[in-house]
Order: sequence, then C-alpha cells, then structure tokens
Amino acid sequence: MQFILQIFTGAYFARAAGATAEGIRRKLEDTLPLLDVSEVIVGWNTDEALQHAVLDCIHGHGKKAWLWLPVFSEAPHSERPDPQIGFSGAPHVRTDPADGEDFTFVCPSSPRNREIPLRIYDRFFKRLPYDGVFLDKIRQSSYAGGLERGIGCLCGRCRGRYAQAGVDVGGLLRRVRDNPALLLPTKREGAQYRFADPDVDRYHVAKAACITEAVSALAAAFRRRSLLVGLDVFAPLVAWYVGQDMPALAEAADFVKPMLYLRTDAPAGVPFELACLRGAMKTEVQAALHGLWGVAAEDATGCAMAQMAALAQGRCPIYPGLEINRVPGICHSDPDYVRGMARRYADAGAGKLVLSWNLLQDTGENLAALAREM
Repeated sequence: MQFILQIFTGAYFARAAGATAEGIRRKLEDTLPLLDVSEVIVGWNTDEALQHAVLDCIHGHGKKAWLWLPVFSEAPHSERPDPQIGFSGAPHVRTDPADGEDFTFVCPSSPRNREIPLRIYDRFFKRLPYDGVFLDKIRQSSYAGGLERGIGCLCGRCRGRYAQAGVDVGGLLRRVRDNPALLLPTKREGAQYRFADPDVDRYHVAKAACITEAVSALAAAFRRRSLLVGLDVFAPLVAWYVGQDMPALAEAADFVKPMLYLRTDAPAGVPFELACLRGAMKTEVQAALHGLWGVAAEDATGCAMAQMAALAQGRCPIYPGLEINRVPGICHSDPDYVRGMARRYADAGAGKLVLSWNLLQDTGENLAALAREM
C-alpha cells in the first residue's frame, strides 16, 4: 500500500506552531524512508518562502505536491463573503477557530463565494509548482452548532433553490423544529439517505446538488490551471447531512478522501458528528444509521468497511483518511488503532491511505507502527 501525507502549515495569514521549513524538511526526511509515500498534501498558509522550501523538498524526493485549499470556510474578511443565513434571517454566528481552523461556513450558492478559492489561489499560490489542489470544506455546516446551523444556509438564494426543487421551505422548518427526528432517514441508496417526509427528502437532494455544482465548477477551473483535483469529504455515514453526494463529487475528482476518523472528537470526526446529530435530533442516531449500513451500533470499524465498499464503484479512486496525529482532547489515535485500520483498508483493496491530518503533530509512534505493519 502507498501513502499520502498531510501537513497543516496554518491558516492563510497565521502560520501553525512548528510549521517551519527546516522542521517540515526534517519530518519528511525522517518519514519518507519508513513508508511508500507517493504524494504530500500541504497547506494552506500563504508564506511563499515556506512553500518554496517545502515544495523543493517534496519534489526533490520525487513526490507529488498537493495544495490543501479550503472552499466554504476560512474565507478572509477582505473577500467579504456572503454568510450563511439561519432560521431567524440573521447570519450564523462566527465560530471561534479551533487549532488554527475556522469552521464558520459561508453560503455555498453565492457566486461570489464560489470564486473566493480561485482568487486566493491566483493571488498567493499560482506561481508555485503544485501538482494539484486538494479541496477541503466543500460542504455546508454540520450539526456541530445545533439544529439551526445544521440545516445550513437559508438566504433568499438558497431558499429559492429549495423551492425550485419542490420543497415547502416554511413547512419543512416548522415540522423539523417541532420534531427534529424527521431528519432520521428511513433507508439508504448507495451513499444517499432517504427520508419519510417528502420535503426533508427533497431538501437534502437539493442541498447536495448545490455543493456538487459548486465543486464541479471549481474543479473545472483548477484543471484549466493545469492542476489535478483531490477532494476531502466527510465519512459517508454523515456526509449526506452536509450536502456531500459522494458519487457525484467523484465525477469531478482525481481522488476522494473520506475522513473516516474514528478516534477524533472534533469536526469531521465520526463520533463527534454522530453525537452532534443525536443532540440536534433529540433521538438515538448511531444505531439507526449503522443499521442502514448493515452493521451493529457499536461496530465503528465494520461501518467504515461498509462505507468503503459502497464507494468502490465510483468514478475515481477512494483513498481513506486515517488520523495518525494525536492531539490532547481531540484526537486519540494510537499504534494499535493505526496499524489495525491500515491492515483492514489494505485487505479491502484501498490502493492508498491518506495519513491525516497533520504529519507535524505527535505522529512518531503511529508512523513507526505503520512501518512495521506495512
């Protein structure tokens, strides 16, 4: 099995602690002899000198370099993004950055917002020799901020899209606020969920279509800039709730990385997102969703394998994301977990594994365990 490494260098204008050219070079030179690494994803700090040094190191070892680029969050204030609008008509309250990342999402239907990643790329990254872009945060808000944030953007433009798809938006909101358990699906079709309430069902289809449309246009624009395109997505277990239609998104990509993070108590972590769904819906969620994937409620590993099997027939390769960094209070990976999951993914036929999400953050023991296993 081959591996793709991820390195987080910090927000656009705030470099992450420890993300120095020399530190990254040393970490790569310590890691590359251990594993069969094909590519490195790095971003998204805009320090050009840092990027040149890191790219020289990556390319000097014969590896491809991907620019890690967020889409619907992290937008600088100077870009004046159109915010997501909630039930009340007010913008979603800004989320405090977590570990250097901002999880405040902007409206995905806004033409202005869809252009922001391209403007940022052309301003800060175009002169650098990246082989591809790795698009992250290609979604609406999750239920991490409660029911209102999880429903996503309800600006006039988004309401119009839902109405055009046959959704009674007012009726949907009233019923969901009175009985949020209506958001629990009754069946699964591939990586999509179906719901008993017709408006809830149509709303989710339209929500995903909006994200797919935006990502497809961005992917085409980056291809015109001679770049490959990779996508960072939620685990299919929870992806439909944030507007991610896996097969449709795969049509636009050279590879897709589902964040099958089973040991992460933070956004995109499977246990974290399930807990947030349970809190928003005020009902048990994990057993119901696992049941739709044909596994027991407590079988997180089996559910990950079922999700991989469902994605296997997509247009592009699926490279699962496995968290190898350890972050106190956030990520609790350990050598047994990393080694065991890598073995399961290899047995399931995954051609590559994305070692997530930050090579610089307490990864030594886990990397050593992988080296012994693989």
